[in-house]
This record gives sequence, structure tokens and C-alpha cells, in this order.
Amino acid sequence: MSRNPGEKETKSDVVLRLGACNFDLNRKELRNAAGELIPLRAQSGEVLAVLGNSANEVLGKDKLIGQVWRGKFATDDSLVQCIADIRRALGKAGHGIVETFPKKGYRLNVVSLNMDDADVSARPTIAVLPFVNLSGDSDQEYFADGMTEDVITGLSQFRSLFVISRNSTFNYKGKSPDVRQVAQDLSVRYILEGSVRRADKRVRITGQLVDAASGNHLWAEKFDRELESIFTIQDEITDKIVALIAPEIDYLERQRARRSPPENLDIWGLYQRGLEMHQSAMGDKCKLVIEQFDKVCELDPTFALGFAMAASARVRFALLFEPDDRGELLVQALEKSRRAITLDARNSTCFWAHGRVLTMMGNFDAAITSIEAAIALNPNDSLAHYYLAIALGSVGRLEEAIAKIDDALCLNPLDVAGGGFQTYKSFVLFDLERYDEAVECAQMAIREPYPLSIPFEVLAAALARLGRLKEARAALGDLLEHTPGSSLSSLDGRPWIGRPKTKGRFLDALREAGLV
Repeated sequence: MSRNPGEKETKSDVVLRLGACNFDLNRKELRNAAGELIPLRAQSGEVLAVLGNSANEVLGKDKLIGQVWRGKFATDDSLVQCIADIRRALGKAGHGIVETFPKKGYRLNVVSLNMDDADVSARPTIAVLPFVNLSGDSDQEYFADGMTEDVITGLSQFRSLFVISRNSTFNYKGKSPDVRQVAQDLSVRYILEGSVRRADKRVRITGQLVDAASGNHLWAEKFDRELESIFTIQDEITDKIVALIAPEIDYLERQRARRSPPENLDIWGLYQRGLEMHQSAMGDKCKLVIEQFDKVCELDPTFALGFAMAASARVRFALLFEPDDRGELLVQALEKSRRAITLDARNSTCFWAHGRVLTMMGNFDAAITSIEAAIALNPNDSLAHYYLAIALGSVGRLEEAIAKIDDALCLNPLDVAGGGFQTYKSFVLFDLERYDEAVECAQMAIREPYPLSIPFEVLAAALARLGRLKEARAALGDLLEHTPGSSLSSLDGRPWIGRPKTKGRFLDALREAGLV
């Protein structure tokens, strides 16, 4: 767009949250939590601004020097002095916020805030404190430290969390800090503490998730194992902690959003409320979920997760219910899922959301590729395993589909999404003609908080195939009570999530049970 001579482009003020401090990227002003200006040399402010413009990315020393000094003579030492100046100004958290990558450069770990949207807040932040070695043997410190680093790495794969670098948290090693002080120092919402005790050929590892504001324990678990291979045990327990902690934080965030008055919700809160609605919405209420995520996208056009879930919400509505504009919904979903990947190509949610859309549109090979990319980005994302199972089942790779659902259930056994896992597993087991197992899975899915109609259908169909017609008719009665108006024609017109040749057998079984 052309401008008149002399007309200045106006920029919205952007603030970078740096621990307990804020840095105004345009004014190059660093302030503490009380809003007081923190003295910073002009050259250091320039370095911080350049790092800020490439926030959360490693910036090479040569590129940094080139952008700050712009052809003027400068040495590596000049840059090192500026980095030290910035870290001193940031306080205890400085080394974690401005992270050094030997022989590569520096990375500024931040969360961006637009001052035009004053209520925008950071995604949930967590610090993993060094696990305490309770073995009484100083030689076992490496094991405790390795557990800590593995958990930090695992949690970092969940892009919905902001995980404080080990360089910051290891400052507390050997100390017994008050978690509320740690929270203030690092500006985090959650603290994960842990301990390791080894005795002979046994190891016990504990983990506790703490609400940083109150100091209350939100989750705790201990793991007792035989000590045969240190690295195998580290991998197993790390995966277990990561799989339990990340959904727990997601749940707590949704509860926090639900308790907040709508007028006070920030973008993250709106997103979390959308997630909570997404789990239970039925029929036309799915439109409210779509509107919620669309509002998030409108308020922050750079928030990749908002676009991913706006796509996923459309697929849920199009798949499970009877919208008048199913084709248009899928076109919109495809566009939004592509936008999500463009905004964040390192986010597993964006890739499985895209794959979910492609599955619904019948482009199964591309769907499998996209969702496998999601798992490569985050092997602990249970939903990625689940949606891969659906794509695999749709092309007849049924045993692989079962294995992926079992992976999802192992990673996330307590989340309400588990009802969906058991639902699809029952459907695949029906396809495999393993009707007894299909009945068992369908019954488990029906007991979940927000069951869909599908497990009721599978239960009736599988019982009919087993010749248990009295039970099949009772299951059919439960289906009609749960979803009034269910009929063979309505099921026939619904998008199919399995092999085409199975559809006739499924409908015939429901006809045997008495569905008309």
C-alpha cells in the first residue's frame, strides 16, 4: 500500500516477556514486573532487540554482529560483553533466557505480547527443578541429572507449554528453594519436582507437579523398577511422566479458563475454553466450538493452535453429526489446517489436525504422512497416535491401527479423549471380526463421560454377530435413548471411517439387532 511522503508507518508496541521482566521491542526498553525501567547500555539494547526479532531461534554470532554493528568494526568480545550486560539486567533467570549454543550463537527464550491486546497472556509455563538424588551416593548424581534433562526435553515437545531451560533450573541444584520464590524468579505457573533413590538393583523415582502460586501439590506419582538398563529405565519413566504431566496441565488450564468470567479471558483462556467445549459438544453445539476457535484466530492471527483446532472442530461436526454444509466445512478445515502448519511447522497438533482433515476427505496417503510427521515432532502426543490409527484403519491396515490406538491409550490413559480411543478400537475390532473384544471396548467407551453414538452402534452390531440378539436389542434401545432418530438411513448417509467393504456388514448387523 502506498504512503504519502513523510508518512510514518505506525507499529503496534510489542513486548517480550523475559522471565519476570518485559522488553519493549520497539522502544528497546527493559522494565521489571513493577514497570520500573532497568538500565541497559544502548549497544546491549540493540543486541537484545535483534535477538528479540528472532525470538526462540538460534542466531549466529556473525549475523548478530552484522545486524547490530552494521559494518563497523566489532569483535566477539564486544558481543559477549553485551550478552553479559543483558543477563545481569535480567537477574537470576538471565542465563536461561539468553541461552548460549557453543560455536553456534545465542537464543532468546521469550513469549511475545501485543500491548494492543492487553489481556493476552503467556501459554502455561513450567520449570523442572533438578531431581534430588536420595541414594546417599554422590556417584549417582548423573542419573538424577539425566532424568531431569530427559523430562525437560520431553515436556518441550509439547508446544502448548513453555518449558524453562535447564540452564535456569539447574541454578537451584543442591538447594531447597521455596517453589513460590522459584516461580517469581522464573515467571512460571507450574513447578515439577522429583527425586531418585537407588538401592542395589532397584530404583524409585518420584514426581510432583506443584501450583507455583499456592505451593499446593496438583499431581504426584512414584515409580519403582528393577534396575537392569539405566537408559531403558530413564526412557520409560520419562515417557510416563511426560504423558501424565502434559495432559494434567492441559486439564488445569481448561479448568482455570472455565472458572474465569468471559470478559476477563485472555486468548489462551479462550482457547482452553474451546478445548473443554470441544470434548463434550454434541450436534449443533459444535457450531459454538467452531465459533470459539474462530474468535481465537481472529484475535490472534499468528496463533497456530487456534487454527489447528478450528480445523479439527469442523471435522468433528462434519463427521459425527449432520451439518447442511459438510463440504464447505471441510474446505474451510483444510484451509485452516494449512494455515496452522504455515504458522508453526514444529507443532504436532498442526500436523495431526491437517491429517485429520485429509482423512475425512479421503486423501489417506497424504493424511498418514502428515500425522506421522506429527508423531516425529512429538512422540508423546496421544491424539496423533489416535488419528493415525483412524487413517490406517481407513486403508485396511487394521492391526497397525490397533497398535496405534494402544499407544494412545498407554500415553494418555486418564484423559476423557480415551473414550474416543476405545470407540475407534471397538470399531476396528468389529472390522477384524473379533466381536467379543469389540463388545468389551464398546462397553468401556460407553462408560466414558461424553460417549458418542458410535460405541452404542458397535455394541449392538457386535452382539448381533455373536448371536446374542436379546442383548443386541437392549443395546439398540440404549442407542435410541442416547441418540433419538438413529436409523439405517442416517448411518448410511454419515461419513464412513472404515474400509468401504465393512460398511455393508456393519449395517446388516444393526438390521439384525432391529434397527430400521
